[in-house]
Amino acid sequence: MSKLFRVLTVLAFALAMTAPAAAGDPVQITITGVDPSDFPTVRLVASITDAAGRPIDKVSTTDIVLSEDGRAQRSSLERVGEQQPVAVVLALDISGSMAGKPLADAKAALATLIASLGPNDSAALITFDASVHVAQPLTKDKTLVRAAIDAAAANGNTAIFDAANSAIELLAATDPQARRAIVLLTDGVDNSSHVSLAAVAQRMSTQPYPLYVVGLGTSLDNGVLKTLSSSGTGGGLYVAPTSAQLASIYTSLAQQIRVQYLLSYRSDTASAPDGTPLSVTLQYTQAGAVLGSARVTFAVPAGHGVAAAPGSSVRIPSTVKAPIDAGGSTDPVLLGLLGSASALCLLLWVSTLVESRGFALLEQSRLARYIGATVAAEPRRSLWSRIVRPAALRAAAPFGRWAPRGALEGTRRKLAQSGRAIDLTPAEFLGIRIGLGFMCAVLFAFIAVFVQPDLMLVAGAGVIGLLFGYLLPGLWL
Repeated sequence: MSKLFRVLTVLAFALAMTAPAAAGDPVQITITGVDPSDFPTVRLVASITDAAGRPIDKVSTTDIVLSEDGRAQRSSLERVGEQQPVAVVLALDISGSMAGKPLADAKAALATLIASLGPNDSAALITFDASVHVAQPLTKDKTLVRAAIDAAAANGNTAIFDAANSAIELLAATDPQARRAIVLLTDGVDNSSHVSLAAVAQRMSTQPYPLYVVGLGTSLDNGVLKTLSSSGTGGGLYVAPTSAQLASIYTSLAQQIRVQYLLSYRSDTASAPDGTPLSVTLQYTQAGAVLGSARVTFAVPAGHGVAAAPGSSVRIPSTVKAPIDAGGSTDPVLLGLLGSASALCLLLWVSTLVESRGFALLEQSRLARYIGATVAAEPRRSLWSRIVRPAALRAAAPFGRWAPRGALEGTRRKLAQSGRAIDLTPAEFLGIRIGLGFMCAVLFAFIAVFVQPDLMLVAGAGVIGLLFGYLLPGLWL
């Protein structure tokens, strides 16, 4: 039992400490825009892609679960069409290290993205070395943008943060209802910017659109680039060890930017004060299993909520990307697994205490009762002994036959020492333990489905039920 205890304890703690990892989701959701300007009506723009970065074209309202601060909301969903054009700023590193094939491949990749844009979409090109150059302001004329791309030449150092700051300024002049994005490519580290990483990240955190950073080569500061890319709403870092991989990355980004969905819902916190932060979570589900999720936080805009109390002030950006590893929020699925695993560990501890210490006083009391007891007349056989018990034994017998010889011998010894007239063979008793474990696994998983249709929660509940059902007869014995 001590070996089993150690194995089950390790399994229980491993289960308790397991948390969903967004990076490993088979479906990636990127929230690229949040518009609470008509609060309590809130609109979100999101791209939904598979693990390979290809957009999922056919998404219905039954596939999406939208919740606000953990409360499910009724939402509408539609694919964004030409009525909501795209405005994208391309930032291209033209420092000296980009000379030759890297710059040529980068130009071809940017041209691929430009070609994917529609007639009402606009694009701009920023090039940067030691300084930033607006090579082409925002325009719907894609030939002008392609010409500016072709004219780029490599020279000098690198000012990544200044380029990102200039891209934000370009998009500030666009229609706030438009879908916007920044795509920045660099092959090195910043060594010439006048704006700090913290300053540009803070400014980016107030923007309701994504910043995609593409890192080329192996001489990158991935930590800095990750911080920069994660500062906006959505976005992310894409690393291409060789310039030949840029084409596929920009093709994927073009699809993400073009194929997006508009979700609208009416918040049930319409009476919240101005500036109240609200967290929105999107989940993509199939057959009750959550395949991908994303979260974003926004604040109730001024003039749309309840006025704040006199003397108080709330200063929160209108749109803030929720950090992936935020420690201040706790996933209810993880809470459930932690609670269940804690209860299971307590059960395992009690089981070991019973076996190791033996409860000597209780055994002495049983022995005294046994010595002084008189043989009572055999009671009338109950429904349990006539029907239920034989049926249970027949069902459990196959499980018991699978048990190893050591487990059977240990069970035989415990049955003999139990002090009860338990008319069971070791194989039958082990069969009952295993059978009850499977029954509890199914029951716990069934309950978890109704509590929350989350694949991890259901699997965790099934494992805990299996262990619970197996240990319970041992404690009773």
